[in-house]
Amino acid sequence: MIIMLSQVPYKSFTVSSGNVYVADQYGVIPNVQSTADQNDLASAGCATLAPNATDLLGYIIGANMNSTADQLFANLNNSVRYQIRRITVLNASISLTTAAGGVWTGAGGTGTNIVSAGQVYSALTAPGIALDLTLAAINTWRAAADKLYLKLATPQGAPATADIFVYGDALPTS
Repeated sequence: MIIMLSQVPYKSFTVSSGNVYVADQYGVIPNVQSTADQNDLASAGCATLAPNATDLLGYIIGANMNSTADQLFANLNNSVRYQIRRITVLNASISLTTAAGGVWTGAGGTGTNIVSAGQVYSALTAPGIALDLTLAAINTWRAAADKLYLKLATPQGAPATADIFVYGDALPTS
């Protein structure tokens, strides 16, 4: 499977094979059918995203670290299977001395547990510090339909935010 990136979100491209591709809200064009279509899209200014490369798969900017409500990750590779390699948290608005919680594939702490509910964020004492979370589900791939949710078991106890990024491999569908 070939994945392309348009410079313009929602842009439509008709290629010489007659196939029509439409970029999503992030400019991603999934499931390009052939190298000829890839070449046509490249000629139109699109870039090829390398398959199986460690890339940004999803994120939450300004995750509420004082809430136990589900927080959905924006998913950049929503049309492919994926394998998570790491989840990095950074840019904490305050020292996260109390916050603890994990990442799940289902709302309400259901589905597959990706990061344990007991994960603490206390290493994040300033905005310039990053923390790679401990993955509970390693060496497994996720289906494209699997959403990711941050679910804190223990809130910070005061207004607090942090940015969370999921990195991994976008896997072609078979």
